[in-house]
Amino acid sequence: MPTKILLLISSTTPDLVQKSNIEKSLHLLRAKKIEFDTVDGSDPNVKEKRNALFAVSGIRGKYPQWFQVADAGDDLPTFVGMWDEIEAINDRGELKF
Repeated sequence: MPTKILLLISSTTPDLVQKSNIEKSLHLLRAKKIEFDTVDGSDPNVKEKRNALFAVSGIRGKYPQWFQVADAGDDLPTFVGMWDEIEAINDRGELKF
């Protein structure tokens, strides 16, 4: 079943490391031509979805968070990792979605 990435970000985080990691994530997804959507965790209109993603990852208030989503399913996404894990997977040449 085809999958895509759901990237949980925050457009208003004051944390410079998180900002940088969000930009690196977006750059990597675009460079690898990986299909993805973003959810802006700072947007009050998606608070419920953000909280559901926090529940899946077990991590609150840290960005970016990568999730894998099945195209045709209502299942909860699978937590893939934070930027450090994704970067390590990519450096090993094992990033495949």
